[in-house]
Amino acid sequence: MEQLIYKLIQERRNSGEKTNDLLTMLMEAKDEETLQQMDDKLLRDEVATLMLAGYETTANTLS
Repeated sequence: MEQLIYKLIQERRNSGEKTNDLLTMLMEAKDEETLQQMDDKLLRDEVATLMLAGYETTANTLS
């Protein structure tokens, strides 16, 4: 999963594509105090959390 997420991030950075999705919003988000954007590790953590949270919610609903 980690490799897939890093691949998605790298492909999005390389494409320069501006879409209106969650990954783009996370990539463009800036810390209010430092005005720095998330690095790839933090982006990976955020995307993984969202993926797992969605999976867990669906599994709980089905059971």
